[in-house]
Amino acid sequence: MSPAEYAPRAQHVDPGYTGVMRRSLLLFSFALLLGGAPVAADSPWKAVRLKAAEPGELDDLQSPLFATEMRVRGAEPVRIGGERFVLEPGPEAGRGRWTRIDSNSKKDKRTRTGTFRVPGTLTLSTAIDGPYHLMVRAEEGGWVLRSRMGMRVPVGRVFGYLLDCDLDGELGSSGDGYVAPMSRTVGPWSGEAWHLLEGRRYRKDDQGGWEHAPVELPHPADRDHSRTWCLLQWTRQQCGCLPLGYDASLEDGMRKHAAYLARHGGEAHAEDPAKPGYTPEGERAAKSSIIGHGDTSMFSAMKMHLATMYHRTRPLQPGLMRTAMVFHQGTFLFDVFTHRGGPQKDALLVFPPHGAANVRVRFHEQGESPMPVVGVPADGNRLGTAVNVFSEPLRTATKLASRPRLTLRRDGRRTRPLEGRLQYPGHAPSARAGISNRGSVAFIPVAPLRSRSRYRAEARIVLPGGAVFDYRWWFETGRAASRRAR
Repeated sequence: MSPAEYAPRAQHVDPGYTGVMRRSLLLFSFALLLGGAPVAADSPWKAVRLKAAEPGELDDLQSPLFATEMRVRGAEPVRIGGERFVLEPGPEAGRGRWTRIDSNSKKDKRTRTGTFRVPGTLTLSTAIDGPYHLMVRAEEGGWVLRSRMGMRVPVGRVFGYLLDCDLDGELGSSGDGYVAPMSRTVGPWSGEAWHLLEGRRYRKDDQGGWEHAPVELPHPADRDHSRTWCLLQWTRQQCGCLPLGYDASLEDGMRKHAAYLARHGGEAHAEDPAKPGYTPEGERAAKSSIIGHGDTSMFSAMKMHLATMYHRTRPLQPGLMRTAMVFHQGTFLFDVFTHRGGPQKDALLVFPPHGAANVRVRFHEQGESPMPVVGVPADGNRLGTAVNVFSEPLRTATKLASRPRLTLRRDGRRTRPLEGRLQYPGHAPSARAGISNRGSVAFIPVAPLRSRSRYRAEARIVLPGGAVFDYRWWFETGRAASRRAR
């Protein structure tokens, strides 16, 4: 539509150059008020103003697989918010002294100084607009710093947090972290934010503001596929993992294997070349996928896998980069082997993650195959939700050098560790031959957890190679499902 067509047709008014420029200036000014530069009318990117997080909103954040803290040796200069500072012991116990170094002079010139409480919050005036807040604590030989600068990142009706983990004062840089909704676990910032029903992509515009756009879903017309994909991406970000890419070329082999299983049944992860319906593509899909039967939708199948012990570790593996999934003839397939080896491939992950909300109280009611606890029936089991620590390096271990510790207790003064089964490589294998808990250290309570309660977990594991994983975290359960819902 040309500018002239905006006027009443009977008048045939041509606004001319002046009118067009006036409207353009108004549109530009309106876009700046929204927090960014104007974008093309047909562009999915829209300007958005992100709200700064209050320092208290960024407390109690941690991660087993992403660096949320910076360690500084002694009086070594450290760059915070674009300025250089030196931190030193203060004049009295429990106090520290900070000094800002003027980096514009030929020789370091110490221009401003002050004291702060240790441990405590240090507020500095830096090159960025407004004060810079960070947590400081002392350790032998130096300091540990953690940023309290961040922004809320909306996704749907909720929001996550973008955190300045590298202390450079520039949110959105490669060293920054992201905290997904309903979690307190920090992962690397990827430019994407996911929740149960959608994903949003964020980027900086040319004027330094922010704009966002919906993430294109693999099959937007398929509601079941879209809900499942959003659930998976959101759950991975809650754990601190990077989002996945999608490889639609894998789907054909998955459907062929699902058709083979519908025709013959039998072993889910193999095909017999002598039987009708065998295909090389289907056999590859059988060997590279986790497989579920008996569900009514892809979404319920994914929720079932996340509620188990063995199968949840595959879609959540930190090193997974791309995948595909299908629900065909009553069978669910999810590729977990084709595209591995990503930047987080050696990272350790815990599930439920630190700060997770609305965690289910029970192991999946129909169990999994194989069942991780010997002597407990799969269907109708009364186990509590499993707590996992898993990684690819653990998967290479047939046994551990020493017995790991993984405990779970309900929050409170007089609570004791829950009774449960501890599973780890080389110990308490499943009833199925060949399964030895490789890749995971897990604790499975013998009874369901209490609803709407906070639980605290502690893990200490000597990993292959001698490194020690020592981690403490908490999560909160949701409302227990009714018997009718089960």
